[in-house]
Amino acid sequence: MVNERSLNPPEEGIYLLNQYSGCFSLATISHLQGQVNIDKLQRSIDLIQDQHDILRCKIIRENNELKFRLKEPNTAKVSLEIIEDCQDKSWENWVIKYLNQPLALEKYLFRCFLIIPSSTAQESYFVTIVCHSISDGLSSVELHRSIFKNYENIVNNKIQRKVSLGITSKYEQIFNKKSHQFSNYLRAILSVIKLQVDSVFLQPQKLKPEQIISLQKRKGRFSSYCLDKKTTQKIIIKSKQENITVNSLLTAAISLAIADEIKTKKEEEITLYCQCYVDLRQRLNPNINNEHLEILISSLMSFYTIRSHGDVVSLGKEVNYKIKKELEKQDFLYYPLLLKQIVTTSIKNTQNFTPTFGISNLGKINLEKNYGDFTLENISFVPNICIYDHSLSLSISTFNNRMTINFSFSHPSFSSKRIDKIAQSMFKILENTE
Repeated sequence: MVNERSLNPPEEGIYLLNQYSGCFSLATISHLQGQVNIDKLQRSIDLIQDQHDILRCKIIRENNELKFRLKEPNTAKVSLEIIEDCQDKSWENWVIKYLNQPLALEKYLFRCFLIIPSSTAQESYFVTIVCHSISDGLSSVELHRSIFKNYENIVNNKIQRKVSLGITSKYEQIFNKKSHQFSNYLRAILSVIKLQVDSVFLQPQKLKPEQIISLQKRKGRFSSYCLDKKTTQKIIIKSKQENITVNSLLTAAISLAIADEIKTKKEEEITLYCQCYVDLRQRLNPNINNEHLEILISSLMSFYTIRSHGDVVSLGKEVNYKIKKELEKQDFLYYPLLLKQIVTTSIKNTQNFTPTFGISNLGKINLEKNYGDFTLENISFVPNICIYDHSLSLSISTFNNRMTINFSFSHPSFSSKRIDKIAQSMFKILENTE
């Protein structure tokens, strides 16, 4: 069995970011209703660590090279942390606190904790914070599903020990074939150069930070909004009527909201730079299932000109068209090859190498609701993006017919009040869509 391997470019890029206040650590939050048995939940987490070898790894530097290395068999596993009787803080504040604590990657690659607001309450929040180098939004949600299924099996005395998945990288199997290495890198370089040239000519605008401070002093924050079933359904129906994706309509709505925040009265139009994240799992041959823990995402980079009195449906159609064309070109498949270099440059100059906003939409999450002692009421995800002091990021998921949108931002670059103003503007635009 392989017990170590080198980090590939995307993993190494995220590792570099993680050194700054936990930047790009990824939190996944499950809202649970019912009485969770802590011992059974810990056993469920132990089982998942037995299955996913990468969760029992640490990151070491050896001969100036970063490597994943399996810890010794007798090394203690990651334990569930309990936060009880915390009425003085909301669950969001606890997640923010832990997101800004860099993971001790030389010891472990994830943490998990259970927030119990009150000893008398029948609700809790199960949270995992995972190094983004080993997981993306889809696989982190799948990690929660597996933990909860383990819990249900323990309750029913049907414990199933699955075969270890190893630490081999699917990324390397696909992109690092020697016969294609040079052409893949060349395609990635040409795509990034074109992007930078477009950016110079189009001069996209970005949000002006309220305070400018060094990256080392910034913290990642987020504001969470859960739309009701009626609003969620309205967004889905409108997208179908206009023959566009839900993601295109949401991208258009947040573009208009941000444009309203940026534009001066004299400006008739402005250009925004959007980064839309794309799942690679179903776009590669062979397909890779969500259970495999690895960062397997890329992004589509697009520029949109926002005009005064523009409507969300027309812009949504433009977004949908551009995304479709970018997917057909497939250049996005090769961006991850340059992530380490892009990250290194971004750390030096965050203003010039970041989008106006990013958007990541997992769509409908097909998880069961009942797991024996508890039910799953909601699940969402959010990254720490403290590096971005001129932009924000939306992490979107839909579960139980309700859409959750988490707005991530850097603080004190932006205040919660300002982000809420942008969010409310976006929701008003969606609400007024006819």
